[in-house]
Amino acid sequence: MSTGHILVVEDEGIVSLDIQNRLRRAGYTIAGVASSGVEALDQATAAKPDLVLMDIKLQGRLDGIETARLIRDRLNVPVVYLTAYADEETLKRANLTAAFGYLLKPFKERELVATIEMALTRHKLEQQLKESEQWFSTTLTSIGDALIATDEQGRIKFMNPLAETLTGWRQGAAVGLDADVVFQIIDATSRRVNPSPVREVLDTGKIVFLQNNTLLLARNGRETPIDDSAAPILNDRGEVIGVVLIFRDVTERKQAEKILLQAHKMESLGVLAGGVAHDFNNLLVAILGQISLALARSPADSEVSHHLEKAAQAAEQAAELTRQLLAYSGRGQFRRQPLSLNELVLKNRQLLEAAIPKGVEIELDMADSLPLVNADPSQMQQVIMNLILNAAEAFGEQTGTITLRTGLQTINSTDMAYWRYTGEVLRPDHYVSLEVTDTGCGIPVELTTDVFEPFFTTKRTGRGLGLSAVLGAVRGHGGGISLDSQPGNGTSFRLVFPISEHERPGLSFAVKEPEEPPVLAAPSPVVDTRVNRQKVLIIDDELFVQEAIADTLEMEGIEVMTASDALTGIAIYEAHKTDIGLILLDLSMPGMGGAQAFHRLREIDPEVRVVLLSGYDKQEVMHKDDWQGLAAFIQKPYELYLLIDIVQRQLHQASNLDQIS
Repeated sequence: MSTGHILVVEDEGIVSLDIQNRLRRAGYTIAGVASSGVEALDQATAAKPDLVLMDIKLQGRLDGIETARLIRDRLNVPVVYLTAYADEETLKRANLTAAFGYLLKPFKERELVATIEMALTRHKLEQQLKESEQWFSTTLTSIGDALIATDEQGRIKFMNPLAETLTGWRQGAAVGLDADVVFQIIDATSRRVNPSPVREVLDTGKIVFLQNNTLLLARNGRETPIDDSAAPILNDRGEVIGVVLIFRDVTERKQAEKILLQAHKMESLGVLAGGVAHDFNNLLVAILGQISLALARSPADSEVSHHLEKAAQAAEQAAELTRQLLAYSGRGQFRRQPLSLNELVLKNRQLLEAAIPKGVEIELDMADSLPLVNADPSQMQQVIMNLILNAAEAFGEQTGTITLRTGLQTINSTDMAYWRYTGEVLRPDHYVSLEVTDTGCGIPVELTTDVFEPFFTTKRTGRGLGLSAVLGAVRGHGGGISLDSQPGNGTSFRLVFPISEHERPGLSFAVKEPEEPPVLAAPSPVVDTRVNRQKVLIIDDELFVQEAIADTLEMEGIEVMTASDALTGIAIYEAHKTDIGLILLDLSMPGMGGAQAFHRLREIDPEVRVVLLSGYDKQEVMHKDDWQGLAAFIQKPYELYLLIDIVQRQLHQASNLDQIS
């Protein structure tokens, strides 16, 4: 038996009762009875029937057709018309209300039930279809990608809001247009029009991926880098009945890729700079050594001595350049200690203010209770000075303000790309931040990834390493840099550094300080035939370094032996270890390096005294290998008096040990 709540609208009482009786016999319930359009609207609103049986001819200002339209629009309830008239004009008006059926009076009970059931079934199917369409429409509207759907001719049928935003076309204006009119793409490099992905899909029936470097031209001329694909829409017979275009704005991704590429480039430059600095340091050892020897043999206050002193000053400036190169490479000589950035800034405030033009002011915004960082004070001072000088240059002849701000910065997984100027992704955690912001002219967007390159400048004259040295120092301290700048709106550099392990007991954020090589304790008295261990063995692959060191030591009366590679040096020590009291060992040599040679020498003689020579930072070198038992470390280039002093002290200690033995 059928079920359903039916509203009966009939102005003739006897006919209305007959219809109600028929409905009850068929198993329906009467939701209400009305004799006018106004009454029918009230009854339908209150009872919410499943279906309305509507007499077309009603008395009053609302006839059945107008009443059906209002019920349909307001309540979405299906209407079946009852009429004794079937003229063309009446049917035409009725069709405009999307009626679900017609019953011509008089009608049989079987016709009534069949018409009602068909109307209820059709309405149910329409509701399901409508809900499905709404679900798909909501889904397509809500997805994070732009979407355009076309028919089999390539004409647009649907666009979601993101597609409207990127193309600059509203869906109402775009529907019915050829997709190539709305979705115009070109190659970013050649500026040529790209093939239409819609046409290609319609021709081949296959998925098409957009080419790299694709730009979408919006209706207003705006260009947006996009990527993704176009795919066919198939019917149940596998026929192509349309195309769906899915695309997204990849501006941020392109920028992140550019930053990451720049970071890798800077890292490669850093490796190159470190290698150049190392080799240059070897040259400076020879240059400074030979100049010192020449000065020692020249009359004081002579013209020759004067020229040699000038040469020595130039060599010292070259040595400073190598230190900058090492700092840029992140392999500089860092002497880390727990450091308060607040105290460092306040201590150097007068120096900073003296370094900038008079029309530029420095404002400080220092966070209270700022945690310590594990950093080299001199390096941090240089970082701040470079940032302040860089900011001051942004004003030219104008006045303005530089704000130096400290604080805490929380980094999470969503802003990793923000800190990739250093070439590494910082782990999520709390960091100490140092920010330098100016109100100057700003940096053009296309130059923001170039400012950290060595010797990069927008001035007529170069300014040296500048921000590249800042980058190297930050990288060497395990920190990160972000840059925010807009032409005309100033520039902000934000630096972050790990919190000192002294502030976070049990957690290690900074590189652990290398332990100083222990002073060799006097061994227990044993019988030892070694005496007169006063010779020095120099193991260095650079001949001019050998000669400079040998000439210097021999001038002090120290006997020297030399080797140009580790294996030869080891063989010499094995043959003459009773005479050799000290080995000067270069770290970087072809074949067997200094670290491997040191361990081999320790196997031959656990008491061997070795002084390591390197152009790299002591801290970096100490962390890479086990140097237990190393007598001393000297970083190139060095003052000759330092080398002589260390050699003489080490030989003296060796002599004392021989006497004890």
